[in-house]
Amino acid sequence: MKKEIIINSNLRENRVALLEDKRLVELHVEHSEDERLVGGIYKGRIGNVVVSIQAAFVDIGIDVHGFLPFSDLGANALHFVDGREIYTHDAAPAKDRRGRTILKPGDDIVVQITKEPISDKGPRLTSKISLPGRFLVLIPNEDIAGISRRVENLTERRRLRSILRKLALPGYGLIARTVAEGKSEPDLKADFERLMKQWREIEASFHSAPPPLQLHRDVGMVSSLIRDLFSEDTNRVVIDNKKIYREVIRYLQEVKSRLVERVELYHSREPLFDHLEIEGDVEKITSHKVWLTGGGSLIIESTEAMVTIDVNSGSYNRKRNIEDNILRVNLAAVREICRQLRLRDLGGLIVMDFIDMADDRNRQRVQKAMEEELIHDRAQTDILPISKFGLMEMTRQRIRPALLLTLRENCEVCDGTGLVPSRETMVTELEGFVRRFRAQTRERRLQLAVHPDLHAYLIEGKRSIIKLLMWKNFMYIDLKKDESLTVGKFQAISLKQKREITQEFSS
Repeated sequence: MKKEIIINSNLRENRVALLEDKRLVELHVEHSEDERLVGGIYKGRIGNVVVSIQAAFVDIGIDVHGFLPFSDLGANALHFVDGREIYTHDAAPAKDRRGRTILKPGDDIVVQITKEPISDKGPRLTSKISLPGRFLVLIPNEDIAGISRRVENLTERRRLRSILRKLALPGYGLIARTVAEGKSEPDLKADFERLMKQWREIEASFHSAPPPLQLHRDVGMVSSLIRDLFSEDTNRVVIDNKKIYREVIRYLQEVKSRLVERVELYHSREPLFDHLEIEGDVEKITSHKVWLTGGGSLIIESTEAMVTIDVNSGSYNRKRNIEDNILRVNLAAVREICRQLRLRDLGGLIVMDFIDMADDRNRQRVQKAMEEELIHDRAQTDILPISKFGLMEMTRQRIRPALLLTLRENCEVCDGTGLVPSRETMVTELEGFVRRFRAQTRERRLQLAVHPDLHAYLIEGKRSIIKLLMWKNFMYIDLKKDESLTVGKFQAISLKQKREITQEFSS
């Protein structure tokens, strides 16, 4: 498989595309004004402890408090009571369901962000601090030596574990990342020393100021993706920004100099994503409908509660053997669904409605195909077997908002629903407003400003709606067109009081 990383930098955002066999499979977008929070380490102050939901809310200095589940409290989580460093098993008086003392409001605690804030939800926190390096992950206050599950060779796992045991210091855990496979002991030792130096600097900041205090900020999106994605199996990296190019080269010279030759600086005036025919795929990310190769389609709908994906057969219906054709389209759907999950960065609960299959063996084939495709996904996933209704449920790790929310904003007119009030609904709303105004003020003169389309509908015909509205309420209404108003809005002015009264009499 040919793997490429394409980095495009514009005035207001950076975009990183991951291509596999020249096909877009991941897209990461970072706006210039947005600060990347995941990986940041903070000295925070506990604002509230809610035992019923087994969690604490922690002030870390951003707009909304972070969410710290008791399950993410390490056995040796460092926090402070009255300025004294203590650990979670010494704290008081908040208790969990087993009666163990955990935390109390006003305590200070060192936490790390594991998930970005999504919608009105604060970031998810953990007290199990981890510092990722190029090859290793350092875990302070733990005594573990772990190997990435993606390193499958048993001999290599034993070799790495032996090196970790030589490197590890008491009270510091180490995990070998996937990219550590095949790396020499000196390479791993150098990475470990870099991480220890970084942690010592963080430790020195614990007492420098009261919370909320940021102790460590993880690298930006581009740097983190180069760290996590750029490995020996990456064929090339193409960058169209000189500053980012120099940063990537400088980083690689420190950790893996032989990969430097795979990094290219793009010089042409043609936009990089256009040159590599990526821009068209980017535009399709926001589409609800995705066509499958050879016929059929997916309909993808995202809500706050879940993501639903419906598989449609399309042109496959014209084939003769119905069961075989259903299997073909479902297998094609599996490949595209897994690509779209990565591409759109969909997370949380996902429900897929496959075309019904009569043969249990075919359902098992689809299940196995899904498991095999998800191996390429870096996010943690968990799937259930296809039900008798043809539904497959899965959960996918959600770290940041879905890409759709980064590329698009909610419409001010429809508030993201895609729907606006019908003309008939607006007439009902106007009639209710007029009746309330007439009953409460006894006034007989009113000015209404509406969108031009609604204005045309209200004055249409000899027995127009606006005339009927005036006749029914025994009053005069001066109807105006206002192009600045959206379809579902209107503005009302009392001609007697000479002031706007829209909000006073709205329902």
